[in-house]
Amino acid sequence: MKFRFFLGVIGLLLMQAAQANEVSGKQWKAMIITHFPPAFCEDDSYFRQCLKLSSNVCQKAALSATKTCLTTLKERIPTTFTSKEQATEVGTMLGKCVGLSLDLKFAHQKSADSQCADASNWEQ
Repeated sequence: MKFRFFLGVIGLLLMQAAQANEVSGKQWKAMIITHFPPAFCEDDSYFRQCLKLSSNVCQKAALSATKTCLTTLKERIPTTFTSKEQATEVGTMLGKCVGLSLDLKFAHQKSADSQCADASNWEQ
């Protein structure tokens, strides 16, 4: 699944789950903590393939990075989300933080495969 598409789906799910035009930052963070690690760690994902991570190691590292990035970016996370686009925009920013964190943490074991040479492949 493409990462940007996934973020759009999260935004839509949040708005539908709330059955309203607003979702609290707390609800958004809970959804992110639940859904980010599995999304980063799908079997065919850049992180599993290029960083040679098992599902368990990947998900634990992604969860840790997600929590760290949520703390780092807390001033940029609204107390209330009012649109899917807003949730997607902040999710993209968070996703870049998590992806970069994983890429740096496991750089020592990155595959030499040409598709793995460009870290921007995980953003697509």
